[in-house]
Amino acid sequence: MAWLTAAKTRAERFNEELTSEIGERRQTEQALRESEERFRSLVESATDGIGFTFEGRIYYANQAALDLIGYPAEEAIGRPIMMVIPPEMQDEENRILRLLAGGERIHHFETVRLTKDGRRIVVSLTVSPIKDDEGRITGISKIARDITELKRNEEARLKLESQLQQVRKME
Repeated sequence: MAWLTAAKTRAERFNEELTSEIGERRQTEQALRESEERFRSLVESATDGIGFTFEGRIYYANQAALDLIGYPAEEAIGRPIMMVIPPEMQDEENRILRLLAGGERIHHFETVRLTKDGRRIVVSLTVSPIKDDEGRITGISKIARDITELKRNEEARLKLESQLQQVRKME
């Protein structure tokens, strides 16, 4: 009978440990869900366009990114990223990939992108690799800010300054 009591004690201890592990796992899973929701909320509420590409295709784009390029999600997700890059600039994406593969991040890279209606917009891009647990690049994260109006204003300011200098030379 002593062996039966010992077995029962071991079974009870095992059950307690198992219950504790299950509880811990549930807490961890809940914390992970809450963390993912905070991240999703942060990305979705950003005013800059944020997108992820995988194997050259748009995997995710927040609403600001979709508004920037003028595509609804159902027309953008899964499509090649090249659809928003002007034909004469498509080698730029390969240069970015090479820099990322070399361990570099790209900060505030000014370039041009195409909208669905064919307009060209000037954007400032920040590009970072998305890596797996072993450090391999599995995707690319891009943050885009439309600076078209800023560039127009800068050009207008420079033109006015040039005109002012011409007027001063005439005096």
